Amino acid sequence: MAIQRTLSIIKPDAVAKNVIGEIISRFEKNDLKIIAAKLITLSDSDAGGFYAEHEGKPFYNDLIAFMTSGPVFIQVLEGEDAIAKNRELMGNTDPTKADVGTIRADFAQTIEGLGFRTLSLPEHVVFFPEYESDYPYTDDGEPNWGPDTGIFDPLFVAQAAAHATTTLRFITGVLILTQRPALLTAKEVLTLDHFTGGRFELGVGSGWSWEEYGALGVDFANRGRRLDEYIEALRVVWTDDRATYRGEFVNFENAVMNPKPLTEGGPPIIIGGDSPAAMRRAARLGDGWYGWWAQPDIEAHLGELDKILNNHERDLSDEDFDFKLGVPLSEINSNEIESKVALAAKLGVDELVLAPPVPAKDFASHLEAVANAAGLT
Repeated sequence: MAIQRTLSIIKPDAVAKNVIGEIISRFEKNDLKIIAAKLITLSDSDAGGFYAEHEGKPFYNDLIAFMTSGPVFIQVLEGEDAIAKNRELMGNTDPTKADVGTIRADFAQTIEGLGFRTLSLPEHVVFFPEYESDYPYTDDGEPNWGPDTGIFDPLFVAQAAAHATTTLRFITGVLILTQRPALLTAKEVLTLDHFTGGRFELGVGSGWSWEEYGALGVDFANRGRRLDEYIEALRVVWTDDRATYRGEFVNFENAVMNPKPLTEGGPPIIIGGDSPAAMRRAARLGDGWYGWWAQPDIEAHLGELDKILNNHERDLSDEDFDFKLGVPLSEINSNEIESKVALAAKLGVDELVLAPPVPAKDFASHLEAVANAAGLT
């Protein structure tokens, strides 16, 4: 066989995990010599040159952002049949298809590896077999999940997932903020901001279930006013050295909460909800809006949001306003996902949050199908 040379790049996530040595060892054990190597941080133009074949694809900008997010280790490998050996050792480009023992299978995480940018984490403390409250996202007002549904606390999940990833972002979708103590939540979220390296966004809402509020001993009727105060109070205690806030539901004076968040001013607060009140709150107090694509005429619905924003001298296209839209999916239907992604791009959505049913069995292959339909792979 002929002696060949090939270029290999250890990406920012592997560099951050300090596994360069382990990866190099695998090459050397398979008779590939490293004849040149350099640790560098790629510029946008450098990364664009490496991945020019992907330019114009939906994931291209995220790929460039990822490859320039931290140092990469570029190496030239030499050996018999080096090109094929490198491909074999690295494994399939899609980590979910990579064989056990290959570099991509061992050092990439499924969600992050497929190119998803953010993991959205829902919250409910308790569920009930029956509700008198109307669920706002079904025609009959009945929740579209079973009575024995269970989910973990989203803040703990974000911390655990952040420990296993390097670029994946997290958002609560959404945290029912007014069911929690304001200052305790402020402390938990700023801690999470540090532990995730600034990869956390706080999506908040006021909820819809009076049954859940009642079980937690919180007044349901005044949740809107309470949420406004909580948002204001969080920002005050995240930024002021001696924080004071006086409101109907939150009161503190000269409170000291350190350390301050890693993100200047605190993590972005994204307002969830599709009611006119939620839209007005996003316009007044939010760093963005997180809606739910359950309306038959989404363009008209977003038109109402844009009017409300304009009344507050803001716009959906503003760089400092994060426009997110969640998509409930009853199944993994590639055609439906492709059409929603295309329409979301047309509507100027900053981030589309896909919410399909992904079973635990064969999780990776189902998630791969979603990523393929969304144009991530």
